Amino acid sequence: MKKIIAFSVSLLSILSVSMLQSCSSTDDSNNLPKSQNVGINEVNLDKKWLTTFYAFTPSVSQASKTAYQLSSVEVDLNNGNYTMYDRYSEKKDKGTYSLDKNILTLVSTENQETLRLKIDKLTPNEIYLTAIGHKDLLSIELISIK
Repeated sequence: MKKIIAFSVSLLSILSVSMLQSCSSTDDSNNLPKSQNVGINEVNLDKKWLTTFYAFTPSVSQASKTAYQLSSVEVDLNNGNYTMYDRYSEKKDKGTYSLDKNILTLVSTENQETLRLKIDKLTPNEIYLTAIGHKDLLSIELISIK
């Protein structure tokens, strides 16, 4: 009986070591490819986006911060027009957008507000934005959705 237990323990330890070796980080086949940046132009921007992260100014109120954190905003950019829909508050907005180099400007036709954003990084699936002159936001991250 002792020999069977000793054999089982030996076999388990050999299998464990071989499993750990096969999951070694020296093999690059299990790494995800890094997203490549794409050119900042209307063709690469025109799609549906979903907000995933906000960075706030120090002066943002707790109520506003909570509202942003709870929100999940869909932004659909299409041929110089945009629509926004906040899944949490169910508020909608629409308007036009323009692109000047890496500055994205959204002008609402609903309330005439303007939102200026600097595009820091654009990949096929993500966009990183810095808010310009916004009272609550410093930056926003979005992912593309279908």
